[in-house]
Amino acid sequence: MDREEATIGTPQFQQMQLVEQQDQYLSQRGQAIESIESTIHELGSIFQQLAQMVSEQADTVQRYVSLPNIPVLLL
Repeated sequence: MDREEATIGTPQFQQMQLVEQQDQYLSQRGQAIESIESTIHELGSIFQQLAQMVSEQADTVQRYVSLPNIPVLLL
């Protein structure tokens, strides 16, 4: 049934409106999910970069910790 056949106030018209609202809602939810997925991917990249930076600094920190008679300051 197309729009011309459904008269305002009829059950068919109300059902068409409901279907359109549900389609719009599902489309919005799909966009939100894609946005969340993108954000999670970005966070994963940031944490990988952070892990690499920490790994690169491990040798330097170990050398400072192993020096005799030099206090290590914790910030």
